[in-house]
Amino acid sequence: DYLPNQLWLLLDWGVKPKDDSRMKNAIEKILNHQDEETGQFLAYSRTFDRKTKTKFPMWTSALCDHNLIISVLLLAGLKEDKRVQKGIKRLNDLLTNTTQGKGWKCVPWLYQKRRGPGRVNDVCPMIVADALRGYWVIDQNEWPYGLMEAGETLLNCWMNRAEDKPYMFGHGKNFRLPRAPFFWYNVGTILDAVRHYPELIKTQPFRELLS
Repeated sequence: DYLPNQLWLLLDWGVKPKDDSRMKNAIEKILNHQDEETGQFLAYSRTFDRKTKTKFPMWTSALCDHNLIISVLLLAGLKEDKRVQKGIKRLNDLLTNTTQGKGWKCVPWLYQKRRGPGRVNDVCPMIVADALRGYWVIDQNEWPYGLMEAGETLLNCWMNRAEDKPYMFGHGKNFRLPRAPFFWYNVGTILDAVRHYPELIKTQPFRELLS
């Protein structure tokens, strides 16, 4: 029931916003929920309140939400929208060096103090994968500086799995079973995220993951 995932899947299948009014309306709904200061897009989420031990709905987002939403909006052909441009800047600004290489770290959610469970300086493989889902549809000179390095970091999480892995991102039996649709961290999700980038599919990690 996560709207950005639904939209990404439909766009990946070739459905366009003009093909169905429900899709167009859903995308407009996302465009209208953006943090004014940071440019980070918001997702409708059930948030846990530690004091009351209950969940309540609110518009908020983690960086994985934002990066996936940016990919959805790029796939929908909305690169020139000023709101999307502002969101792209947010994504670009947070691309940084991590313990595993260039990529994105898990930063605190908007309007909340919590963040993901990983180590502060680790790369988040899913945030990288979510960014890679959409950038292939625009010109390479418009990609964030270091995007391909981030893609290599994502692939090297597999290559370096014995010595170093981002916290909670294992590469055992469950990872090796590609479970479609590719919403969660597994071999299918990684291959799907990098498949449009010739520089990445020529690498040894990609070939190993594919085999």
